[in-house]
Amino acid sequence: MRKDDKISDLSQATAQPRRNTHIRQRPLGRKDTRPKIPWLCYSIDGFCKATSLGKTLVKELIENGELRSIKLRGRVLIPLKAAIEFLTSCPPARDE
Repeated sequence: MRKDDKISDLSQATAQPRRNTHIRQRPLGRKDTRPKIPWLCYSIDGFCKATSLGKTLVKELIENGELRSIKLRGRVLIPLKAAIEFLTSCPPARDE
């Protein structure tokens, strides 16, 4: 194969649009029949993701008693009710 052949092969390969083969979608015609069950408790990581708070801050809030948590078989969990109570007790943000 000559150098010119490689260049023409490369230009042909890039001329075609690429498909998003890495995106996996559910087949058409199938509905997601799994029940939507709300979380009853959050792990510390889950609470951090849900609220965009840092792990260190959440642990401090738990240690200070500002955020109620339970311990179940060594895992620290934040009940949904405690999460809602904590978030509603926070003062609103000021618009500056």
